[in-house]
Amino acid sequence: AIPCRAADVAVIGAAGDDGADGTAGDPGTSGEAGGSGESAQAQLDQTAIFTPTNLFEAIGGNGGAGGDGGAGVDGDDLDLEAIGGAAGAAGVGGDAVAWVASQLAYESLLSVEATARGGAGGVPGLSGVPSRPQLPWATPMPGGAGGNALGEIDLLNALGGLSIVNQAYGGVGGVSAHGPVADVPLSGGGAGGNVDTVVDANAQAGDVHIDNAAYAGSGGAAYATPTPQSSTVPSGVAGNGGAATGQVQAYAADSGSVTVSNRVVGGAGGAGLENGGNAFARGGDGGRATSTVRGFAEGTGEVTIHSYAEGGAGGFTDREGFGGAGGSAQPGLVMGQSESGRVVIDVERVGGRGGDSRDRGKAGMGGNAVIGNALFATTTGPIEISQRAVGGDGGNASGRQFAAGNPQGGSAVSIVNRTESIGGDLSANVVAQGGKGGDVSAQELMTAAAGGSAVAGGVLRSGGDVVGRFESLGGAGGDGYGRANGSNGGPASLQNVTAESLQGRVEVEGRVQGGSGGNFYGEVAHGANSGYAGRGYDADLNNRLTGASATSVRLRQEAVGGDGGDAVGGVSGDAGDATSILRRVVSIESFEAGVVARGGGGGHLTHVEGRARDGGTASVDLDVTNTTGDLIADSFAVGGDGGAAHGYDDSARLLFGGKGGAANAIVGAHSQGMGKTIHVTSHAQGGAGGDIASSGRGDQIRAGDGADATSDIAAQAWPLAGDIRVEDVSIGGHGGNAVLDEGQSDGWMNGGFGASASSNVYAVHEGAGRVHVSSVLRGGDGGSGMGPLREAGRGGAAGAGVATATSQQGDVLIERSVYGGDGGQGMGGATAGFAGAASQINSVQGTAGGKLQLRLESFAGNSGDSDSGVAPVGGVASTMLQQMHAGEGALELVLHATGGRGGSVYGATPAANGGNSLVRGVAYSVGQGDASVEAVARGGKGGDAYGDSNAGAGGRPAIDTALASARFASAETSASAFGGDGGNAYGAGRGGDGASIDLLQKAVAESSVNSIVTQNAYGGNGGDALLGAAGNGGTATSELYREQPAGDVMFTASAHGGNGGDRTSVNEIAGSGGDASSTVNLTAIAGAAHAVADAVGGGGGNGRWDDAHGGSSGGAGGDADAVSTAWSAPTLLTMAMSSAHGGAGGSAYRQPAGAWAGDGGAAQSSSIAYTVPLGSAQATATAIGGVGGDLLSTNLQGIGDAGRGGDAVSFATGRPVAT
Repeated sequence: AIPCRAADVAVIGAAGDDGADGTAGDPGTSGEAGGSGESAQAQLDQTAIFTPTNLFEAIGGNGGAGGDGGAGVDGDDLDLEAIGGAAGAAGVGGDAVAWVASQLAYESLLSVEATARGGAGGVPGLSGVPSRPQLPWATPMPGGAGGNALGEIDLLNALGGLSIVNQAYGGVGGVSAHGPVADVPLSGGGAGGNVDTVVDANAQAGDVHIDNAAYAGSGGAAYATPTPQSSTVPSGVAGNGGAATGQVQAYAADSGSVTVSNRVVGGAGGAGLENGGNAFARGGDGGRATSTVRGFAEGTGEVTIHSYAEGGAGGFTDREGFGGAGGSAQPGLVMGQSESGRVVIDVERVGGRGGDSRDRGKAGMGGNAVIGNALFATTTGPIEISQRAVGGDGGNASGRQFAAGNPQGGSAVSIVNRTESIGGDLSANVVAQGGKGGDVSAQELMTAAAGGSAVAGGVLRSGGDVVGRFESLGGAGGDGYGRANGSNGGPASLQNVTAESLQGRVEVEGRVQGGSGGNFYGEVAHGANSGYAGRGYDADLNNRLTGASATSVRLRQEAVGGDGGDAVGGVSGDAGDATSILRRVVSIESFEAGVVARGGGGGHLTHVEGRARDGGTASVDLDVTNTTGDLIADSFAVGGDGGAAHGYDDSARLLFGGKGGAANAIVGAHSQGMGKTIHVTSHAQGGAGGDIASSGRGDQIRAGDGADATSDIAAQAWPLAGDIRVEDVSIGGHGGNAVLDEGQSDGWMNGGFGASASSNVYAVHEGAGRVHVSSVLRGGDGGSGMGPLREAGRGGAAGAGVATATSQQGDVLIERSVYGGDGGQGMGGATAGFAGAASQINSVQGTAGGKLQLRLESFAGNSGDSDSGVAPVGGVASTMLQQMHAGEGALELVLHATGGRGGSVYGATPAANGGNSLVRGVAYSVGQGDASVEAVARGGKGGDAYGDSNAGAGGRPAIDTALASARFASAETSASAFGGDGGNAYGAGRGGDGASIDLLQKAVAESSVNSIVTQNAYGGNGGDALLGAAGNGGTATSELYREQPAGDVMFTASAHGGNGGDRTSVNEIAGSGGDASSTVNLTAIAGAAHAVADAVGGGGGNGRWDDAHGGSSGGAGGDADAVSTAWSAPTLLTMAMSSAHGGAGGSAYRQPAGAWAGDGGAAQSSSIAYTVPLGSAQATATAIGGVGGDLLSTNLQGIGDAGRGGDAVSFATGRPVAT
């Protein structure tokens, strides 16, 4: 030991001498013991002289090796026996001490760096060989222990700050002896050296910065003596890792800051090694680790602490034997204190990994990590806490019958309880994560180890804002190889999560995730495919969060199910379900509550017939009430995806992808506070079906179906409460796809079905608040199919359920949009998937004291396309609603329906027609408000044809009835129908025709005050064609007839023919434009009459040109016919207006054989206005013939004619008549 006087000092202990070998004889003499390493101590005592920077180091000497015992050689006694000499003991590593005794310094900044390193343990000698194998051996000696290390610093600086680096390293334990003789008796490895680091620092006029580290020594390896095949008693035990402890206490006066990093790691266990033959060894256990920190700052000084402790890894065995257990991470007290400064504490505890075991034996358990109420933070300023506990992974085991050990992942506990009644803001991030279970590889029926458990929780209380995030993650299950099953994931839970603030806001998030199941890897080539993958652990949260505040509280609770394990051969693992339930009644100025659930993914399946596992279900249930303040309720549920199934065997006949997990959302929200609002958001999404990949041709090879999504929402406000807002989304899961794996060229697989989406909403306001409900529903898309006689999945339907909203005295708005899922794609000759329907039949109900607005949209899914198979028609959309309203405000219905696109084809089969649509709307206003209806129906586009087949025709829309009736106010109705466009043909096939529209008296308005009706018909456009005939534009007819007994009347009928399709084939004609006809015949018994008729013929298709195909003649424009007739009561204005525009002819390119541009369409317009002698009448009629098509040229060669302009005829008369 040398007292230090200089700035830089190193003290190195001498290594121990090696022991001499014994001599041969009868008996052989013993080997000498190795000398112990010399201890080293570098010390700054109380009389030392400091410099501004001080570096000192102590290194213990290594232990010497023991000498080998002498061999037994038979002497003169003629007994033919001679015992060998004993082995010499190994020397122990020297200890190391780096020590600063209690010191008082007077520096502006004092820096001290101390290092202590224990010496390595020596290797023992071998016992001498006896003269005959039957004779006993001398007792073997273990490896020498590693030297311990101590770093201790005690300083006070009266004039400035302190910067301290203190580190200590334990010596490595010596390995056991080993030699060329296989059956020599061997002993264990030496223990790793223990480590202690201690710092006590006090700065009276500056900051304190401490970096403290303790690394314990690893245990020495042990070589094992061969043992009988059946024995599992270890003949060589490796040394355990050393224990590590780090302790820091820091104090800063006069508003100085304290920064501490304390890193402590236990030593790893030594390895168990064979020395030839069937040796059975044991790995050493990892050492424990303990980190303790106390930091104090006066005034506004900040305290920042990082405390880390990690248990040492267990030692492995390289062949037969037991793996060592991982070392534990001890809780260790951590304390930070300031009068008013910020306090930041980061604590992490990590369990050591268990040691592996090979062949026979048992792997080591993962080390536990526990942080249980051992953290303290005090200040009137802000506090930030981060706390993480991680269990160590279990060791892996492989081999024969003893491999089925239980190398479970280490458990993790992370609990924090902090109460600062006069404190400032408080935030905490608390995490617990279980270790992964150990893998097992075996040829017997065994099971790998389960994942470690995880528990997180705590109580947070302060005077300022309180923000907490608590997360618990179960460990994954171990994997199974050969005939060993994969194991289940570990559980995760939350306990006692509470946050409270006296004056500030509160935000708390709690999350649990079940551990994933372990995988199974069967030896498929040898038929060992009967194993099981592990199950994902369920995640369940039921009222695990509590918050209290005088201002605002936000709670968010999330549960995530573990994924099922995958299986290569055998059976894949089930997914974990997820459930999140939260029910609270509070009286707070603002309250926000959210629940989240995510189902785990189903396990994938490979290389075997069977069924991949379904995705986990996701369920949320939220019911919250705020009696005094605003309320936000948020739910999110997503089902897990189904597992994929991959079968490479051509003989496969039964193979299924897993189904997606269902998603269910239930929400209830209630408000009683005066003027306080309710806002509800909900999202439910079903899991997708698993994909399929197989080269087999069985008819039972199918991807997984998507899962349904459902939501049920209720919102209720008391009479004096504020507005209600509900936003709801439900999405069905997609069907799984047929896919090709690497190296696979074709397959015969069915696609999975898309799932449905449904929603029910009930929102009621007992007073005058506004209620607004918005719902979106989407069916899942179908998955792709592959191969002849196979089918792609159909799209999921959407629209089930009802949205109901009531406001006793206020306004109500309901918006509901539904989307059918698209059909899956057909590949390799498979039939494409049918489109999902979108249907709403009285799917909303409203009651309002004020204005009532109901808006519905339905969009059918598109049909899937097929390369050489059949493509179905587009999906059908329907929207129907009848509503009565007795409130003071207006009644408004907006109803839309759009058919889906027909499937396109790439082969000889024809493309599919577009989907149809249907709209019906009836609105009765029996109160004082107006009534209006907007009804729009659109046909879907026809599918395109890419081969020699025909394209699909456009879908046909229909308006059943559009009626608006107002007893005491105005009524207005608008009805529009848009024919679907025809599909395009890119080969020799024909382009699809645009859909024709006939609207005959579909729009009606009834009012004694003012009635307005608009009825529009739009023919669909014809599809283009390359070589075949182009599609014609659809015709359009719109007719209105009405005798109105009371009130002013304005009726408008409009018709627009569709445009003809373009064409590129030589000597052919492009598509014709559709004709248009509109008629209005209106009589107003006791009011003014205004009749408008408008007709526009569709344009003829153009003759296109390209160098490969030449060009076509243009199509003729469509004719237009408009007729308006009006009659009204005395002294009132009668107006009749009609307008007709013929469609333009299509253009053409000159051809050697001649080409003709299309003629313009004819136009005919007639208007008649009647009135009594004292009234006034006005009639206007306009007719414009369509423009003839242009004749174009690319090279001024060829002949042709430009198109003729269309004829025009108009007639108008207005005259008084007798009654």
